[in-house]
Amino acid sequence: MIEGIRNSLLKSKIMGTISLCACLVVLQACKGVTEVDSTDSVGRETVRFSGTNQALVYEFNPVVLSNQKTFNKPNYDRVLTAETITSGSTLEYACNFKQFLTTSFSQTSTNDNNCMSVLNDRSASTQAIGRVNNSWNFETYSDDFYQVNTFYHVKKIIDRYLDSLSFVQKTVHIDDDDIQIPPATKANMADTLTYWLIDKTNVSSDIFDIKVYSKCDLPDINASFEASKNTICLGHVKTDPDFYMTQDPSVTYHEVGHLLVKILMNQRNKNVQMNFVGLTDLSDYLVSNLGYTSYDEAGGINEGIADFFSYYMNARQKVGEWGIAKVAGTHRPLQENDSAHTADVSKAEGERLSYPQFIYHQFNNPSVVDEQTHNTGLIVAHYLVALTEELKTTAQNDSSNCSIRTSSTSALHEDASNYVFLALSETLAELGDTSAKGSDFFNEFYNFFSDANQKGVYFTNLNEDESFFWTTIVNPINMRRFSRVFAKNVHHHITKNLCTGFSQDESETLLDEYGLLLFRSYEDVGNGFDTTNLVEVKYEDYNGYGVFSEPLAAIDSVIDGNTQVNEANRRNTVLISKDFIELDDEFQAIFFDSPSGISSILSRLVFEGNQVTTSTDIAGTEYNNGNARVSPGEVVGIAINLANESNSTMAGIQILANDWDHMKLDVPSDDIYTDADATNDLPYNYVNRTINETGLDAGTIDGYTAFLSPCQYDGFPTLTEGAVTDTDSTIAGNCASNSKTNAVVEVTTVGGESFPVYEDDAPQPICLVQYRDENETKWVSQDFFRKYGMDELEDSQCLNGPSMSSLNYNPNECLVRSLPGANQAIYGKISAQSTWPDTMTEDLAVNPNFVYTESNIMLFEINKRIPPGTKFLCRFRVRFSNCSDCFDEISGTRWSDFADHEYTGDKPFKVINLSFEVID
Repeated sequence: MIEGIRNSLLKSKIMGTISLCACLVVLQACKGVTEVDSTDSVGRETVRFSGTNQALVYEFNPVVLSNQKTFNKPNYDRVLTAETITSGSTLEYACNFKQFLTTSFSQTSTNDNNCMSVLNDRSASTQAIGRVNNSWNFETYSDDFYQVNTFYHVKKIIDRYLDSLSFVQKTVHIDDDDIQIPPATKANMADTLTYWLIDKTNVSSDIFDIKVYSKCDLPDINASFEASKNTICLGHVKTDPDFYMTQDPSVTYHEVGHLLVKILMNQRNKNVQMNFVGLTDLSDYLVSNLGYTSYDEAGGINEGIADFFSYYMNARQKVGEWGIAKVAGTHRPLQENDSAHTADVSKAEGERLSYPQFIYHQFNNPSVVDEQTHNTGLIVAHYLVALTEELKTTAQNDSSNCSIRTSSTSALHEDASNYVFLALSETLAELGDTSAKGSDFFNEFYNFFSDANQKGVYFTNLNEDESFFWTTIVNPINMRRFSRVFAKNVHHHITKNLCTGFSQDESETLLDEYGLLLFRSYEDVGNGFDTTNLVEVKYEDYNGYGVFSEPLAAIDSVIDGNTQVNEANRRNTVLISKDFIELDDEFQAIFFDSPSGISSILSRLVFEGNQVTTSTDIAGTEYNNGNARVSPGEVVGIAINLANESNSTMAGIQILANDWDHMKLDVPSDDIYTDADATNDLPYNYVNRTINETGLDAGTIDGYTAFLSPCQYDGFPTLTEGAVTDTDSTIAGNCASNSKTNAVVEVTTVGGESFPVYEDDAPQPICLVQYRDENETKWVSQDFFRKYGMDELEDSQCLNGPSMSSLNYNPNECLVRSLPGANQAIYGKISAQSTWPDTMTEDLAVNPNFVYTESNIMLFEINKRIPPGTKFLCRFRVRFSNCSDCFDEISGTRWSDFADHEYTGDKPFKVINLSFEVID
């Protein structure tokens, strides 16, 4: 527990598990159900089903089937229907993908390995059950009966997903010859197996076998998709023997929806080389997830999409009348006119469930302020459902300009939801791509004629080395980024191709109704895009399809620059300047140093797939004293107290503590060495490490170690406090220049020896130290202070510094270091003229569970050798999703998003200066 702060109980939450606190589904009410009959009516059907591979299943949950809101033991008498389960001998399924090569010719992948298995529970001895007499019909209410029904519904949504994905692949790579943006969905999913998750741990199979457990004992969580293990648990509480979460197919669809989100996010993340011989796997890939902490907007988007997948399956605009209502008291609504909504919302203009007003909204208890992803996800779910319904209406009213079938209700829903699925597939493929390429067009491995120019082209973010870090920390998926990319795909694939009757204005108006028109241009050409040397390159040259036939460098003229939002459509979405966010005047931050609380967070802390460790014998929770201050040796949690000075709500506030380019590197004026390895006699900015003390052949390099001065932002620090300022952005190393690679240290060879040197625009740790001598007081780098402000520390006595040769070690984090994986904080929203803690605790009587968690505090190591009384200044960067000047700028009359390299500096952010003193 974290002690000493009001309501600062640390919530214990398992990272990587997406739990279902609310599900959704909408089904048409079916025939009634009589009272429960103890007679096993299904058992009498044994002979009937022999040899058929069929079984009796329930299509919907008990409340829908009975048309009665009752939570007694389900009565399946006369409401079960006969359906084919599988011709396999066990409840296991091998997924295959139908891929189109031309508009009329397709091939189906051959996969002999399971992609999904249904088991009873998580015990080690559990095996997939087999059929009896080629029948899957088992005694009603038995474990076998529920496993069969679980398999039926999981296979049903998987088959629908695979069909939809084939439609997407055919549409964006084959049919649409006028496409003006590079498709993100993979062109060749069949051979690369990227229509499913890839199992890198099993050498006998590339396909991951998803385990679905129909009977998990989950006392607190009613259903979950555990992303780290790729398993789905459908809950059962022993104290209620007649209730199983698997009895509600909408819950099953929701949880499988989380799995499908993960697949779509990672469809570009298996690196393969295509050549005339075949495919060669090049390397492992970093796995992208939509949501990384216990609360962030990406996680809310994930929940909303999972909700949509339930509607996608059954066309019902509500879900969980059985499973969710049993737990939460009512079903989860997917449209505003639903009676389950207790808030004053409707489908009328200006009355939708909009962002950010309703991001904490509990549909069944609006007075509770709860920062939780399921609540935020309701907005996304409502929008996706409303978009699908709008497309249906467009098709019915204007069939000549919309290719959606209107021949039946089921055909109408299938086509409209497939269009939305297409936009989701394109969006998630781009946002999740850790290669930073964003499309097969930019992947040099798809070029049979090896074009070296392709290697430096990145569409989605900075570069392939920093891509995972950029998409999770620096420029992560939030409501603004998701809505912009999704709207771009709606515009280019639906509005301009599949359903031209649904206009850009109609699309933007609907987004605005949900407060999601958070962008001013669609950024069609990508944030990391560079057309240098690509004038004649065409997409069709690289994937063999006649798509996107215009030369890439002509994109701007083809689409007349980035598509701009019609500002007349922005009526409800409020954008706020970053100038309105400040440190609170009363107190600037809350410090957490409870040994048990911090240890609990550290035990769950993962960065880039690895457990984060502290600096051994230099800092650790064994030094934490629990006095809510900063002391030598501690691992300290910091929650910055930010205030919103505007008259509107800020949302999706992100605080960054990662290294960034905020220091100016002082370049020596004299050449120091000349030999065959130093081609231009350039000076070097040597990183101050013990290894440098061996010197060079021509003498030591003590005078040429790097000297860094803090850049001034918003007048702070002052020039007399050691700050510097400049305006020329063309000179590398200047404050006005940003790193283009985010690289910190490189190696140079001089006199036959290798030495680490800083890049000119190297990002640096955020914390400076106050240095005093008889003449001045100024803010300096930690490396300077350890040499001149205290007894000099060896590298091995620095945080993260025992390895002299490691390029990951930076002496400017010798004394205070933000921990990877815990170097950002997310606040859901800050009310107008309020602070975040006050927003969360406006009425503790209805919000008694307000907690600080790993999602809203950052962790710092404090070197145990720091002298008490030492003062630090840490330069955090802050932005928020509905910010007017955090993401884009205007040039002439057109808005464009900041290039991704600009996120290495201050431009997209408000710089927040937090000072603290280390006390004994």
